[in-house]
Amino acid sequence: MSVSQQEIADRLGIDRTAVTKILNRTPGHFASKKTIDLVFKTARDMAYDFSRLRHTHGRRYERRPVTWSSELQVLLADRSVYDTGTGLVKNISSYGALMADLSFPKNAFPLEPFTVLLHITDGALAGVRAECEVIRFKSHPIIDIGLNIVQISEDDRFRIHRFTDEAAEEHGLGLVERRRTPREPREEGEERGDAQEP
Repeated sequence: MSVSQQEIADRLGIDRTAVTKILNRTPGHFASKKTIDLVFKTARDMAYDFSRLRHTHGRRYERRPVTWSSELQVLLADRSVYDTGTGLVKNISSYGALMADLSFPKNAFPLEPFTVLLHITDGALAGVRAECEVIRFKSHPIIDIGLNIVQISEDDRFRIHRFTDEAAEEHGLGLVERRRTPREPREEGEERGDAQEP
């Protein structure tokens, strides 16, 4: 029999509603990072069945919070540079990033199709470069953009994988054993297929 959210709440001495909101990552629910980490760790330790969650999580790979400077180039479809600017990488995964504090001389994005060249200039991933498409744009209260990486070198993707796996391991999130980096060989006799993250 699977453990319930109430049993997790009882073990931690917190309200079941808080456990539900944390496990479902309900928008607008604010809990400390320590509490969130503790709820997920306890759920894993108690063998909670994450497939029972009401909402599936949209990202296959968790993003890790960071605050790194970057240089950005907006490229048009013909590969000409529309604008060059800067921004802060606020979180990152192997397949995307959230950018904030954008600064571009033209202060606008083109109306025609474009991509963004991201070059991280400091932090653990300084030197990583990726071509990205904008998948989210938010302008209130501050401007930020969600990027999906569409082209990146194998070495840079591996660096991001390694960084996010180390961050997950450091915070006890257990993602390392669920995901293989591009350079990790498949174990002998291991079946094909991707494991799903909770």
